[in-house]
Amino acid sequence: MPDDTRSMQETEPQLSERVTYRIARAHARMNAQAARLLRETAGLSLTQWRVLVMLAREKAFTAADIVRFTQFDKGLVSRTVSRMTEEDLISQATSRTDGRATVLKITDKGWKAYHKARPAMLARQSRLMSSLTVAERAAFYASLDRLEAVMDVLDQEAP
Repeated sequence: MPDDTRSMQETEPQLSERVTYRIARAHARMNAQAARLLRETAGLSLTQWRVLVMLAREKAFTAADIVRFTQFDKGLVSRTVSRMTEEDLISQATSRTDGRATVLKITDKGWKAYHKARPAMLARQSRLMSSLTVAERAAFYASLDRLEAVMDVLDQEAP
């Protein structure tokens, strides 16, 4: 084995020590688990649930607001909104303040699905977070905030 390869292997972190790998792995597992729970309890997809959660808090949002807030893929949000409208989970209306924008609102059927899924999702969130002490939760969120701040700097430095 060439010396530079050995040196590289000794200095590079193992895959399990790479922050992006660990976050991606945890993210994938959490998403798969949440998707299964949502499908079983309310017949919703994970993206549909996230749209409902946002609309439940904000009452009226545009698809562009959802993309901006969540940083989800614009096409994914568009397809999800279309499907949710077809399934009568949300309604769309032209904004009173901006005729080009379409405001999304939860329908009665959407509220029923939201309230069906909410207890299971809150219990899951509680179970996940209760596995950490109060100090660990604070450190976890502070660490995520720091990582996001570094990503912002890296984005600004990118050519």
